[in-house]
Amino acid sequence: MKTLLPRILTKKDDPDSYKAVEELDEVLRNAEEEGIRNIALTGPYGSGKSSVLNTLKQDFKDRRNYLSISLATLQSGSEDNDTGEDESKNSDDKEALNRRIEYSILQQLIYREKASTVPNSRFKRITYFTKKELWGLVLWTIGFIIAFFIAFEPEFAKVDSAYEWLNWGKVNSLFDFLAMGYMLFCSAYVIKYFVQGYSNSKLNKLNLKDGEIDIKEDNSIFNKHLDEILYFFRATEYNVVIIEDLDRFETSDIYLKLRELNQLINESEEIKRHITFVYAVKDDVFDDEHRTKFFDYIITVIPVINPSNSKDILKKQLSEIGLPNNTISDDDLASIAFFIPDMRILTNIVNEFQQYREKLSKTGQPLNMTKLLAMIVYKNYYPKDFAELHRRKGKVYACISQKKAFIEIATKEINDSIAVCNKEIQAYKEAKKWEIVELKKLFLVSLLNQVNSTAVSIRISNQYYTIESIATSDNLFNDLLTQESVSYHYLYNYNSGSASTTSTRINVKSVYQESPYFAKIQLISIEPETLKNRLNNLNKDLRTTSGLKLASILLKYPKVMASDLYMNLGLSEMMNIFLIEGYIDEDYYDYISYFYEGLISPADREYILSIRQLQTPEYNRHIDKIDNFAKELRPNNFITESILNIELLDYFTSNKSRNSKISDFYDRMVDVIETTSKRYDFLGEFYISSHSPGAFLVTYYESRLSSIWKDVIALPNDEKKNNLIISIIQFGGDLNDEIFNWISENYLFIHSQYAYIENDRLRFIIENATFTALMAGNAPLLNNVISEYSYIITKDNLCVVLSTVYDKPETTVQDITLDNIQNCGNDDVKSYLLDEDNFSTTFDCMNIQYNNESLESIEFILNSNLPEDKKRQFLMGQECRRENIIGLTDEQAMLMYECNLIVPTWENVSILYEKYGSNISLVLNFIKSNCDSLSIEKSASGVEKEIELFDLLFGSNEHLTFDEYVSLNKAFRCDVEGDEYLTTLSKERFELLLRNRKIPFDKENIAVLNGTERLSTYLIFWNKKFIENIDWDYMLSAEVCLVLLQSDRFSTEEKLTIIRKAQYPVTQNNESLSNIVLSIFSENLDGISYTIAELRSLIKQSSLLVPKKIIANHVLIALDYNENEFIDVLQSIGDPSFTAISERHKKPKIDKTVPNLELLKTLKNKGFISSAKDEGEYMRPNYFKS
Repeated sequence: MKTLLPRILTKKDDPDSYKAVEELDEVLRNAEEEGIRNIALTGPYGSGKSSVLNTLKQDFKDRRNYLSISLATLQSGSEDNDTGEDESKNSDDKEALNRRIEYSILQQLIYREKASTVPNSRFKRITYFTKKELWGLVLWTIGFIIAFFIAFEPEFAKVDSAYEWLNWGKVNSLFDFLAMGYMLFCSAYVIKYFVQGYSNSKLNKLNLKDGEIDIKEDNSIFNKHLDEILYFFRATEYNVVIIEDLDRFETSDIYLKLRELNQLINESEEIKRHITFVYAVKDDVFDDEHRTKFFDYIITVIPVINPSNSKDILKKQLSEIGLPNNTISDDDLASIAFFIPDMRILTNIVNEFQQYREKLSKTGQPLNMTKLLAMIVYKNYYPKDFAELHRRKGKVYACISQKKAFIEIATKEINDSIAVCNKEIQAYKEAKKWEIVELKKLFLVSLLNQVNSTAVSIRISNQYYTIESIATSDNLFNDLLTQESVSYHYLYNYNSGSASTTSTRINVKSVYQESPYFAKIQLISIEPETLKNRLNNLNKDLRTTSGLKLASILLKYPKVMASDLYMNLGLSEMMNIFLIEGYIDEDYYDYISYFYEGLISPADREYILSIRQLQTPEYNRHIDKIDNFAKELRPNNFITESILNIELLDYFTSNKSRNSKISDFYDRMVDVIETTSKRYDFLGEFYISSHSPGAFLVTYYESRLSSIWKDVIALPNDEKKNNLIISIIQFGGDLNDEIFNWISENYLFIHSQYAYIENDRLRFIIENATFTALMAGNAPLLNNVISEYSYIITKDNLCVVLSTVYDKPETTVQDITLDNIQNCGNDDVKSYLLDEDNFSTTFDCMNIQYNNESLESIEFILNSNLPEDKKRQFLMGQECRRENIIGLTDEQAMLMYECNLIVPTWENVSILYEKYGSNISLVLNFIKSNCDSLSIEKSASGVEKEIELFDLLFGSNEHLTFDEYVSLNKAFRCDVEGDEYLTTLSKERFELLLRNRKIPFDKENIAVLNGTERLSTYLIFWNKKFIENIDWDYMLSAEVCLVLLQSDRFSTEEKLTIIRKAQYPVTQNNESLSNIVLSIFSENLDGISYTIAELRSLIKQSSLLVPKKIIANHVLIALDYNENEFIDVLQSIGDPSFTAISERHKKPKIDKTVPNLELLKTLKNKGFISSAKDEGEYMRPNYFKS
């Protein structure tokens, strides 16, 4: 046990607190030098100020003389006042309080010392004589009388015989002197005593003849007895006055008087030494700056204990008294210790806790140490309310006794919440109903688009319905899903409104399940999990509220604590917290009184009475002393359902082997359960609320499982049914096939009840079930299902599985890819889904539209046992490609080429051509699909089949589009060497090859092109080489020559060379070619290679007047004059003017152009005309006269 007295501090154990002791000693040593007279030792209540002062007095007692004054025993005004009013508010009361304080201080000053130390004090006290002192006084008095008789020898005391006997002559003189001396000594002592006794007298009143004068001063005690106080300090050696507990009185006036007193003492000439007052006060004894004005120096004591560390200190002290560390949790310790700010109170709490623990534990009563500690704390802070608790009175008891009323408030709160939840669920369903209708409409529209976009209605049960009607009716929609074909009404002539009816075979359910609308409708059709769970929890709360502890009711239902009933109790903060946390509750009697065997609590007695009165059963009613409660029961109490109680059945089940009476009660209760109409109500509640439901239910279900299951499944869907089902699953032993089939189809139920199934039992359930529809969430459950392969492979289930292993709740059917399956990191998922027997089903669920599968997945498909059409369906469109076909079979390689999954290089194309060259479409499709990749310049150069591929691609007009033809051409470096396809290629393709110099200038190509229109294009492109090799064998037809001579790629000289090569016959009967040749000759008369006769024929074939005139002039010059030939030449020109001249009698007007003038000049020179007359704007010929 630890005392409550202030303890002595040590440097070793209390280094922080000891600093205040050293600081105070330092200040006191320098007090006289610094003029410090009033020192405040401040700190909150319980901070250890007294410990600091006691340590100072002990450790530094040789340095100074300490005078301690404590006002702890003086009752404050507030404590005297029964009404709780503060008397200090009244000035008279405040003055009276100050006088009491002053008087107490004065008393402690005067009565501290012996009377001999302050003999002149006016404060008289009872003089106590010891026996020795009393006998000494008697002897001194007798001695004085004897000395008086000896010295004076009075006659009245003379005895003659004695005188004669004592008459020793001269020696008697010596005795006379001794007697006189003794008498003088005694007289001096008496005189001293009287002087001391009456020197401190004071005149208070004078009595006169006609009245009295009262001169008593009605002032403060200090003022009244100031001389007494000064005398005290003069008579003693004290130089430090320690004043404690002065702050309890909440008056500042006394400090001012003490400061004034200190000043008088220190300035008194009689005392002549420095005296320091040390005050132990709270921090808030003065407001603001007043305390710094009053005190000369302030030393702060930091509390050892505060709300932040009280838990640790309390825990340490509890450990010191032998309480194991984990007996009370740290959280509970923190909550309780928060209210303990004082070390002395904490120490007393620990002391009382130990006393209660030892005494109550001896009775064999099981105690909750947390509750006991809280009760002791409550006792220390509210002793009056604690005492009333014994008498079932007080605030805490009032709260406990109102539990039934609180339950009614909580029940109303639950019912209100249930009503709100039902409204929210209904509102949710209404909102989602229209969302589902719209999704169904979208599905129906897509369905009709598959069969006939003009369909307007669908036949269901021999009647046609519109999309709107089917979407809004669940029955019609479900009937439609069962159909294997769709009969519909459609329009085939919008203008006339003509309609017809037909049918299309289609599995509507399959189409629906594969559509994106199915998953969305399934998702929003499920009642929101949060609302459903909330409603289930509320219904559960409604049933179990009556069995809750008071703390649970207060904590769980805010309206209880907010009610007027609770607020009017006037609980303190501590009471409130302790009740809410359950530290003080209905079993409070166990922690404040001894336990006596056979005693039942008042609540238990009330419950027994309700059973005997056959009242409605309270399944969750708590029984305080169940052993004693069971002893009060009688067989006739087991007649009706009133006896049904969960705690009681648990007790009977666990103790039935103890004695026959309990076993009999157990059998009787089982019979009640069997016969009552509330059988399943009780069993469901028992499963939820029992501490060990399996102990009873395993035995109970063993022989009744099949019939109970049928009854339970037939119950309405509610929380009670769910509880019963989960209890059967948990405790039903070896479940039958009917139960396992139900479990397989109701994964959602297992999902929602997962927390209530033990691990071993859950493993058994999962091992024997195959779930048809998984649900996302609850990863531990899903992981178990996945590891046991306990689910069928469907799109929805795979979405859930992948969302679990990837921890991505947003997983959809689009995420069911082979990569995601193979890379999921879960061997159980991979081995199950990719198993040879299962993969075909898995494949049907996969998103084959996903085109970014890895090469590993692609090769997995290649090596799988899937049909080739499914492999092709998967591989087609994939983006990841294999580098080559090494390691693949011919069938696999061909499929990879076909699906374009081989890296497009000309080497791979060459291999493809070599292996499958007979399948031209395969080769071409691969090339065309990878045109961009294969169009890199010279990328085909050097491959084994370059020439063959070149001829295949570029020797045909059909194999490639022109854009492909252009792109791929630059990949090759080979040339065309006299291939016949040069004559069949389209103009664009031929010109492209030519531009890309793929058709070199050589005799082989010329030989192929001779006689074709392509020759001109070819020669124009290779114009330089053509001219250089003009002597080669060319078939220059009129058409070819025409194109060549029209081209601007040839110079005039080169064109003359071409004309010479082609020779005259090519121009015959070709006006266009004649025109071009004639024009060329007219501009280059020196380069003419034709004969005069060929020129005359050329003039006749040409239609160009100017060139014809120039060449005609050239011909006339070359001809010897022959009138007929000249006439023929002039007429061949075709100009009417010169035709008129040829007739030799007409004088036509001739325009003055250069060709005309030159021609007139030649005619004159040759003598065909005599002259040409210039008539201004034109000329006229003159002829010779015949």
